[in-house]
Amino acid sequence: MAAITSGDHYFEADDVRFHYRVRGSGPVFVVQSVGWGPSAAYLWNSLKPLEERFTVVYFEPRATGLSSKPLDETRMSSTVKAHDLEHLRNELGLEAFPSLFGHSNGGCIATAYAIMHPGRVEKLLLMDPEINGDTPDDTFAKFAEKRKDDPVYGPALQALMGARTNPPQTDEAFLDVLNKILPYYFDDTTKAEVLAGSMEVDKAPLSLFSFLRQGKLDREAPFKHVADAGKITARTLILQGRDDAFCSLQRSTELQQQVPDSELVVFECGHFPVIEKPEEFWKAVNWFLAV
Repeated sequence: MAAITSGDHYFEADDVRFHYRVRGSGPVFVVQSVGWGPSAAYLWNSLKPLEERFTVVYFEPRATGLSSKPLDETRMSSTVKAHDLEHLRNELGLEAFPSLFGHSNGGCIATAYAIMHPGRVEKLLLMDPEINGDTPDDTFAKFAEKRKDDPVYGPALQALMGARTNPPQTDEAFLDVLNKILPYYFDDTTKAEVLAGSMEVDKAPLSLFSFLRQGKLDREAPFKHVADAGKITARTLILQGRDDAFCSLQRSTELQQQVPDSELVVFECGHFPVIEKPEEFWKAVNWFLAV
């Protein structure tokens, strides 16, 4: 295995200059960041406790954070980004990822990789993953109806729906819209300030390009997570907020039921258990990693 040293690193593959940041020491623990716009900054700030026990590799997908855009703009789907994890594995000189973590769309990417490459992930950790299934899921619609007149959720929902119908035109406008949406990710909406603060550290970039390209491509050809989940051989832990309007408990339950060696832990919170329920979250993670 090649030496994996602390700091910021880059490598070239598939006409993209990929960026990953390494911190901590111990066994390798790979964190797949989301591909729809935000950099990995919120992850390397919220997952710091891992660095006390692991060499944590924070991987930013194409056109995200400090990773460059592809020459072919049609190669921006979550499925393509799952293939990019194979580029990272080869770059790190690993036979398999000892541990692979994905949150939200990062969970979509990490799960797809575990399906496409059985045996190359030993432990898979998913926090409120974006999972595609074949059954109807009206979770978002139910939350929207319940929250539309709320003084905090209502304006956040309006900003979200406005961004979908009339997307922002610049990265700066995208950041402004995202900050208005953040409360919708939480049960305790005051925690939105914690997330906003973690995203602002290092003045991390936000990519409107990724938001527009990935969303369109994923809608056209969504990866079939639930249908193919039986191919996953990794020991799997799914950490799920019950009140997540975006990445539903229904989909995480469907995924867990199909993955042979898996556990589902449900928290009374929204999209970010690591922020809203940190003690419970780290208890579950530490248990899983110790077994």
